[in-house]
Amino acid sequence: MRHAPIPDLLERTGCATRARADLARLTSAQALSLGVVDTLLSAPLDQLDAAIQNALVRLGAFCGSDRSYVFQQTRPGIICNTHEWCAPGITPMIDMLQDMPMDLIAPWRPVFARDAHVYISDVLELDATDLLRETLEVQGIRSLLAVPLMEDGQIIGFMGYDSVDQVRRFMEGEIYLIRSVANIVSTQL
Repeated sequence: MRHAPIPDLLERTGCATRARADLARLTSAQALSLGVVDTLLSAPLDQLDAAIQNALVRLGAFCGSDRSYVFQQTRPGIICNTHEWCAPGITPMIDMLQDMPMDLIAPWRPVFARDAHVYISDVLELDATDLLRETLEVQGIRSLLAVPLMEDGQIIGFMGYDSVDQVRRFMEGEIYLIRSVANIVSTQL
């Protein structure tokens, strides 16, 4: 029995088309991230907030997020939402997310301390009694990606990407590029 060559088989099953689309998306993400990094690194100090805001707009829109943001530790044990971008029709949360206890992200701290990211693909899969689930549900968040902002091995905040009302899956390559941008934001802050 003669079998079809692998490329033909991939083409017929749609795997090649999906692989090409994923590669094109990842290539676009890489180009975008490099542009964002260049902008952040060249921003004068008095324009850093605008550069961070621009990074959130560009990455949030590209990733199909509904909300992207930065939280910074503003004093010991307290974090504040300092920058936020929302897609059209999405309610901003920045005003209600000020002076939050750092304990809110206590479950993430060990992950962030390892310089790893937190990815919650579906908030509804968290335990119903989890305070974090309650906080995220109040904001309508279904999926969340949070990457640490680190300075000298210490957590100084995080960047986040939310999907509201529907589950959002991130490709690993997208997460690594977002983390690279977060590292530059940490350095600039």
